[in-house]
Amino acid sequence: YHLTFGKYHDILPSGNEVIILTNGAALKRIRNDKNLTILELSQRTGLSESAISRYENGNRTPSVIIALKIAKVLDVPVHELFSYNIEDNTI
Repeated sequence: YHLTFGKYHDILPSGNEVIILTNGAALKRIRNDKNLTILELSQRTGLSESAISRYENGNRTPSVIIALKIAKVLDVPVHELFSYNIEDNTI
């Protein structure tokens, strides 16, 4: 497997590729759907406004712990903040 999380990746033995990327557009859409500003999300999560902005713009990838914190505040399953792409190269 080839696992990519944001700009970081690990190569695992196999012919499969799994790509896991935070989806900044999804984070922004969900935040807007909840009628929250970046400032309000910042206050509720304890994260800086600039960090949230970088996550939404795809310039930074949150850790799993941060993604869980954001998902909890937004009251959504954490997987909604991620995009998954599984490619089986052995078939």
